[in-house]
Order: sequence, then structure tokens, then C-alpha cells
Amino acid sequence: MAPTSTATATSVASNIPVVDAHSHVAPGVSAELLSWALDDVGVDAIVLFARRGSSNQDVLDIAEELPGRVIPGIGFQQKGWLAQDSEFIDDVERNLDTGRFQWMGELLLRHYGVPELDADSYDFSPDTDLFRRVLDLSARYGVPLTVHHESEQETRGLFKEVLIGHPEAIVVWAHWCGRSTADEAREFLEELPNLHCDTGASGVSRRYGREKNPLFVSQLVWDPDWRDLIEEMPDRFLFAVDAVVAVHYSKYGNLIKEYPRAFDRLSDEVRSLVLGGNALRLMSGVVPPSAESTTTTAAPTTTVPPTTTEAPPPRTLTPLDQYLIAIEAVVAGDMAMVGCLAGVFGLPEFLGMQGRLPNDTELVAAEPCIAGLGGVSTPGEAESGSADPGVLEEPETTSCVPLEPGDYERPERDYLLGARIYSANPFFHSVTTGDEIKELGFNAVSLLWVIPYDENGHILYPSLEAGTERVSLEDSLCHLFNKVHEMKEAGLSVFLQGEPNYRFQGPTEPGPLDPNIVSMFASELHEVMVPLALAAEKYKVDWLSPIGEPDKWFGPQAGSDIGQQILPFFSDFSGKLLYQVAAFDDYRIDLLGYDIAGLVPLGCDGDYEISAAKIRMVTAWAAEDGLDVANAEFGCTNNPSPETMWLAIENMNRWYELTADKSVGLFVDDTPSVIPNHQSLTDDWISAWIREHAELRGIEPIR
Repeated sequence: MAPTSTATATSVASNIPVVDAHSHVAPGVSAELLSWALDDVGVDAIVLFARRGSSNQDVLDIAEELPGRVIPGIGFQQKGWLAQDSEFIDDVERNLDTGRFQWMGELLLRHYGVPELDADSYDFSPDTDLFRRVLDLSARYGVPLTVHHESEQETRGLFKEVLIGHPEAIVVWAHWCGRSTADEAREFLEELPNLHCDTGASGVSRRYGREKNPLFVSQLVWDPDWRDLIEEMPDRFLFAVDAVVAVHYSKYGNLIKEYPRAFDRLSDEVRSLVLGGNALRLMSGVVPPSAESTTTTAAPTTTVPPTTTEAPPPRTLTPLDQYLIAIEAVVAGDMAMVGCLAGVFGLPEFLGMQGRLPNDTELVAAEPCIAGLGGVSTPGEAESGSADPGVLEEPETTSCVPLEPGDYERPERDYLLGARIYSANPFFHSVTTGDEIKELGFNAVSLLWVIPYDENGHILYPSLEAGTERVSLEDSLCHLFNKVHEMKEAGLSVFLQGEPNYRFQGPTEPGPLDPNIVSMFASELHEVMVPLALAAEKYKVDWLSPIGEPDKWFGPQAGSDIGQQILPFFSDFSGKLLYQVAAFDDYRIDLLGYDIAGLVPLGCDGDYEISAAKIRMVTAWAAEDGLDVANAEFGCTNNPSPETMWLAIENMNRWYELTADKSVGLFVDDTPSVIPNHQSLTDDWISAWIREHAELRGIEPIR
């Protein structure tokens, strides 16, 4: 059964036909679920490709139930293509002969695996007879072909060469041209008039959209280079979501939540082409305007401005971009920004501005607060491009005054049941004070400490932590341990976890470090680990994970090595040391020297077995190395729908039962409010589960 929406559907765009040009049918995807998802957000039609476990016939069956809304595509994530079987291409041609399919895809060449989506890695060369045959079929039948191929130095040249040899093939390069940079994409598009790019999986709420050349610098703001390219070549880009599994359709609106405001930044004509016009044109067999006058591979002249010998003007963020960045800072809890904007407009007027874009007069009024955000300090610098993007001017002092520890100790508790509240920021989390946390039945709290690094891997301040500036290491530790002090004074046990973030990371989930900078980051860790260890002992932190999930941030082998490298810094720490394991693969992490192995069962209404397999594996490692285990991050990321809530509760109970006789703690995630459809600890169903769990473990309320 499809989820039931209790909110009025909010369209991606009004009065514009909207086509999702790249999504998938997978087990559990029904016509009912799909219809609900499209209606809920105002998407008019969707291109569907079958993945493994589903078939082209499944796509046709759904299309028959939803006439005019489903555009059937011939699926390539099937055994035949993945085995590079020539007979598979014969089947593709027979399907095209039926006239029932209007697209082909998603054909995988270089593809990085995503274990949580049951997607394996592949690396097929484009220089094969099979791929060339598919390109010929696209040209002969006038059917678009969506191709997944990562844009990298060693892949681009050969890919371009093969496409040049098939100029009439209609190719859509998935994921903003293989997650290219804007300049790399422009080079391809100028040489290949029949090449297009889609926006699939580009949202900042998805890790895939953030970790490589992202389209958006934040949830609300386009990367200026990409926005300029789309405005220059509007007939070459297609809106796409890339819903991959059934649960994506249950939360389809969350996957595209950032797009409405982003597409509002494009001109009306460009927006109408990208959101649907280009997809409809490609299916009609019309040659793109930029290729009408030629059948060669010469660069089009209608969509590219004349070249000059002058350098292009610097691209900068507009005042509206800066205002949107400021609003993100407000959401993330930047009280200085709240005070500035409320002072300019008056608090009632400022609150009344939420949910709409400011007018020109309001932007001028906001200038004292937003100048300098995104690297543009003043209107004059915006015009000249003289500001240094992303640079924070370092204040000379910090206003934070460290609080002296009280007479608290480390309570002897057999089991810690805690709230994981990251920065404990009231604009970010549903509970942030000791009393609020105890009211839910918890006896512990988990806090996060950010370790900032620059593009070269140097640990560097000033930085942004959830939208709030920290001017120095001392400033960061001061704010952190003042919060630790507050929680200890409330009688709670404290679990502290470190996490590397890019120093200008917005209020979104960060991605792993570039492998090329990991060694530099590791070489400088002593600068922050030593003061962290001293403060953690001073304030009687109960559990400490110096870097949570090192295998996630640095890769499994480097994460294991770095986990051992930092242990000597904590030789005088008397609390429990925890190694939190992401367990993205089965590389054996060295846990020796730690007290607790931390588990991370998240995504409560998703696939039970994904987290269960990790729990079993890490629990076995812990037993071999003589460690206890704990659920260091537990529960949901997104709020389950009414129809999947039973599954969420069942999964959480089953995950808990896997370690019930071994675990020494469990910390329930309070998802930050900037995550679409976030799960809050104060929601009735999860707070009830927490209280039942506290009773089950015999946890007495803290008075």
C-alpha cells in the first residue's frame, strides 16, 4: 500500500510539465505507490528503467496502469548487459521493434557500488562492439539512451572518442554528466550536439550528490558554474531524481525537496526546458536545436556564446544566494545571524518572511548581515569578483569562557541509553537540555565534535560547525565542554564522538575525505587529539570515540590504521574508548586497545538485513578482540510513513535483540532538522519505544 500523505501536495513547479527523466522499477514498486509519489510532489510523468530483480515487463505493466504518466525504458541493469552478453542487445532491438519503449537505460559503464542499494561496482569500457551497437540502436530508432559513466581523467577521452563516432545517437549522460565539473561538461556538450545531462541523485540530502563535484553548494544554492552552464545550454539538461528502490518512492518528496527553490533561480524558459520540455522533445525524435544545421560533430553555434580572448567574468554568488545561505545558518542555530536579521527587520517581520523569497528592498536591508557569505563581501566586490570565496576572517579572540568542572564523576551504569543530539543546538534538534533528555527516559547523551580540515587535509580554523563559526581550536573545545559540563551536572553520562568535516561544511551530512589528503590529515591529528584527551578526562567524559567511523571517513584500511595511531594520545583517559565501525565492507578493522565496538544500525524502515549483517560481523570482531559492543547510532534517519512505521519498530526491535545479551548501551538518533522529513526523538512513536526500552533495561529515571 502506498503511504498516505497528510500534507497538501507541493508541486516542483507550477504550470510546467515536469518529467523525472531517470528513475527505476525495483521489487516492491507498484503502480499505486508510484502514483502516490508523483501526485504528492506534482511530477507529471516519469521515465522508468528496470533494475535487477525487476523486468521490462514490470515496467510495461505499471505503464499500462498509469497511462501517460509512465514512460517505459528498456532496462540495462540486467544480467545480460552486466555479463556483456551480445544476445542481450538482440533482445533490446526486439523490444524496440515493438514500439512500446521510448527510452533505454540506465546503461552502466564505470559505476561505483552502493552496498546499501544492492548496487555493485562495474567498469566496462565504452570502446566495445556492444556499446557501439546500443548507440547505433539509439540513432536508428530515435530513442534516448541514459548512460552511467563516472567522469574521471582516465575515462573521459575514450568516452568522447566513441560518442564522436556516433553523432546521431541521443545520449543522456546520467548524474550531471558523470559528476563532471561544469568545465568538463561544457567541453563535451560543445563537441557533441546530441549529448545531454540529467540531474539524477544530485540533491544534497543524498551522499552521492555531495561527494564529487556537487551541483549545489548547499541545499538551497546552485554551484554558480553549473547554474551558468545550464543557463547557457538550456536544451541539454534534464531534471531527474533517480529513485532506485521502493523506499525511495515512499520518501520521493524528500529526494527532490531542494529542487523547487533551486529551479526557481533559473529563468522561466530555462526552467521549463529542464523540468520537462527537453525530455518530451527527446522522446519526439526531434533533433536538438543546436544540431539542426549539421550532422557532424562540430561545436554548436546556437547555444554557445562567441568566444573572445578575454577571460570570462568571475562567477560570484548573488545577494539572494547569500541570503539563502544566511537562512541555512539560522536553521542550523547561528544565533548571531538570527540576531542580525531580527535586528534589521524586527523579529515579527523576520518570522513572517519565512517560507518566501525576499524582495529587492529586503535584500538591500539584509546587506549588513549577509555581506561576505559565500565569499562576496560587498556589492562592489560582487561586481569585481575580488573576494576570496569561502574564506573566513579569523577574529583575534573568542567570547567563550570555559566552565570549571563540578564534583561529578563517572556513574557506574551497566547500560547507557542515550539521545544522540550532535551539536545540541536548539535550532537543530528536538531535545537539547539535560532535563528534556531525562524526561524521555534517557540516562546518557551523545555529543559530536567537529574536526575541521581544508582542501589539502590540513586541520585548520576558523571553521563552521553546523553553520556556527568556531574561531580556533580553543574556542571549539570551550563550547563543546561547556555543553559536556551542562549534561554532567544534569546527572547524565556523556558519550563524545569526533568527526572530520570540511571546514566550511554547511548543515548537511559530510562525506569522506579525498584519499589524497588522508595522510596529511592523519599527520596533524596530534594537534587536536592531545587537548581533546586532556579535556575529556578533566570533565569526566564517560565514553569517547576520538573519531567516529574512521573507516567511513578514511577508507577501511586507513581507518583501521588511524584508529590505532591515535590510541597513545588517550593513555591517561579513564573512561571507555569506543571504535565506531561503519562497516561498509568486510575489511577486518583492528579493534585492539579499545573498550567498546560501536554499531551503526540506521534507516529503520529500510532493509533489515543490511544493518543486521553489519551487526553480526562487527560483534564477531569485538568478541575476537575482547571488546563489549554498543549501538552507537541507532534508529531512523527519516521519519517513517504511517504505512512503514510497523516495519521501523520491527527492525529496531530485531536489531536490538541481535546484541541484547552483549550490548552495554544504545544511543537513539535525533536527526538534524535540516534533513528532509527528519526523525525527531519527541515524535510519539519513537518516544514510546524509548520509554519501553528504558523499562526493559531497568533504567531508573534520573531526578
